Amino acid sequence: MINLISNRFTSAAFVQYKTCSGKILRCYTNMSSASKYSAKRRGQDIILTPKSGHERTLIWLHGLGDSAEGFYDVFDSPVDPTPEKTKVVLLTAPERPVTVNDGFECNSWYDIKSLDKNTMKEEDLYSVSEVKDSYEIIKKTIDEEVQILGNSKKVFIGGFSQGCAMSIYTGITYPSVLGGIIGLSGYFFKFIEINNLEQARYEMPIFLSHGESDDVVPFLLARQSYQRLLSQFKNSKFQSEPFLPHSLYPKQLADIKSWFNNLPK
Repeated sequence: MINLISNRFTSAAFVQYKTCSGKILRCYTNMSSASKYSAKRRGQDIILTPKSGHERTLIWLHGLGDSAEGFYDVFDSPVDPTPEKTKVVLLTAPERPVTVNDGFECNSWYDIKSLDKNTMKEEDLYSVSEVKDSYEIIKKTIDEEVQILGNSKKVFIGGFSQGCAMSIYTGITYPSVLGGIIGLSGYFFKFIEINNLEQARYEMPIFLSHGESDDVVPFLLARQSYQRLLSQFKNSKFQSEPFLPHSLYPKQLADIKSWFNNLPK
């Protein structure tokens, strides 16, 4: 399902891989045997436990047609966006039929029914019921990490594209306030109710980044979808990346690391 093309670049390689949606994503892959993590598989998921100790956890969600494997090389690399002592849990979505892929099954957090940007009804764009089903899957992992760390604010959630949308929904919906949310190249579901939340939730840090040349989730559509979020969550941040398509970019990873390092201790 995923084809890798690597070109050596100092201690890392530039990797391209094609998802089942046919889009090319890019990231760096570690070419060194040295790693700050101990890696373990749990079914289709990958758990990266820091050798230096465990102070926080980032749960990461991939995009349509991808898997935990597709982001392993982002975190176990010289451009790892997380601070020291951060455990990374890479989750893999269930396989399910995806309407925009002619009904073929692939890893997907929810069915995407249409890519028509003019469609007004949310239920005609994606399956809200499958979004909620995937939330329950992700919630179990958050519950485990909260129990291990003893504090929900030491648990973060983030993702790319479809995983971005799921991360925002999960981070806002989870019963306890999390440490923060990271969203790349995604959007904000219309059905999420964010009025009348507890005050502490509006203070949750949120980092959002989107490429201005994104042809999968158009930049203007994404920015418009975030307006409600940005207006009510006072520690939310949205940044644009000129010329960036629907891809990862090393600058984004560096910005995420800076965001982490600037969070209140």
